[in-house]
Amino acid sequence: MILNKRPRLMVGLTIGFVAVLGGIFYYGFYNASAHIEGWVVTAPVQPGTVLTPGDLKQVAVPATGGQFQVLTQDPSGRRVAVALQPGDLLTSTLLDPSTTAEVPLSVHMAPNLSPGSTIDIYADVNGQTEILGRDMVVASTNPLTILVPDQDEPLWISVAGSSTTLIVADSSGIGVPSSNISVLQSIQALDVVSGGSGAAPGAPSTPTASPAAGSSQGG
Repeated sequence: MILNKRPRLMVGLTIGFVAVLGGIFYYGFYNASAHIEGWVVTAPVQPGTVLTPGDLKQVAVPATGGQFQVLTQDPSGRRVAVALQPGDLLTSTLLDPSTTAEVPLSVHMAPNLSPGSTIDIYADVNGQTEILGRDMVVASTNPLTILVPDQDEPLWISVAGSSTTLIVADSSGIGVPSSNISVLQSIQALDVVSGGSGAAPGAPSTPTASPAAGSSQGG
């Protein structure tokens, strides 16, 4: 009787061993083929930089048992806490823990925009234009809503609730100088840039009589 049970015991152990091996193989194969969606930066960024869609690229990251905190949500509008290089994978530890707020704005003029666009925002204050924000990220367009750092939220709310005229330009903010200039100064500067005389608009011109006109008058 004992001899008859031993083959059955061996068969049972063999089946159990194969099942364990199959489970290990399946687990390893599943982990090797499973991925999650992460984000890498596509350009060098400095600490404190607010990420824009142009700085980011979505990539597939292998899922592992000891998965570190890979960001799976779009980090546009978040500030980085450290300097990053192209190809660096974003994790929660690389971002400033402060978050952003969405602030709706009523603007006088704006180009065609879409969520993720970056804009410069100007204010018309007592006849002078001043730049309020560079490279601001658009969260939505109807109404126009921008992402602002939490610490700046009260400032933007104050501006949004005022009667200040706001004008928006579709821009990355790169190379845009600070602006505190009157309309008259702007027109004069643009006139010079375009090759004009640079004379103040509205100034009376001094006509010069042509010789033909002079001879006809004298006749």
